[in-house]
Amino acid sequence: MDPPWFAGLNLKYPVLRDKDILRIPFETLQTSGYLMVWILDMKEKKIRDQIEKRGYIHKATVTWGKLTKNNNLVSGSGVTVRHNTEKLYIFAKGNVKEISTYHRMQDLVMAQVRGESIKPEQIYTEIYKLVPQGYFLEIFARSNNIRPNYVSVGNMLRP
Repeated sequence: MDPPWFAGLNLKYPVLRDKDILRIPFETLQTSGYLMVWILDMKEKKIRDQIEKRGYIHKATVTWGKLTKNNNLVSGSGVTVRHNTEKLYIFAKGNVKEISTYHRMQDLVMAQVRGESIKPEQIYTEIYKLVPQGYFLEIFARSNNIRPNYVSVGNMLRP
């Protein structure tokens, strides 16, 4: 899930406030499984707390080191420091042992930025390593992240 977080930036797509994103009853969609959420650094504690209150346990964080087309680190936005990473937080609920293949997923992916809110293909490769036979629901999907074995929902999908 890559929510369109409101962060005070001028983005090319509509954003939502935290309270609106957190109204989504995602915990009702599964009795056990993973929830993977891209969370902005400035929202990390608040959002993690809210997800954990819904019965999920934070298991891991995958960091995407964002590279330019020349393989230099991106000089992103930020107040105190310039951010050149994004983080995918992995939460688990219930018994996930039967669907998981542990110790294969890497927690660092270095990949070029391909466009605004387009995550690297390597992230999906790593997710498949953790849950090779999984059923996937992509909430806030965009046309660029439609893939086999995923149900994708979002207002940025094009036919």
